Amino acid sequence: MREEFITMAVNGKTKIASKNNPTQRQKSKQKIYKDKTVKPVRYIDRDLRMNYMSAEYEDGELVQDEGGIPIKWKTLE
Repeated sequence: MREEFITMAVNGKTKIASKNNPTQRQKSKQKIYKDKTVKPVRYIDRDLRMNYMSAEYEDGELVQDEGGIPIKWKTLE
């Protein structure tokens, strides 16, 4: 299988396209949970050895489900 690289002209020079090219990045989208804006936060519980991206409200309160467990960021819409 032959790989082909996409090139782009930048100031007259060719550049190989990469996933880190800032001109190709999408704008971040706000996520909403229970009609409130949330932002990502790292959740670490050393006793239970849990470490994952969770969410918090704008006021700093951690987003939790009905059982009191922090919701994972990837499960939010």
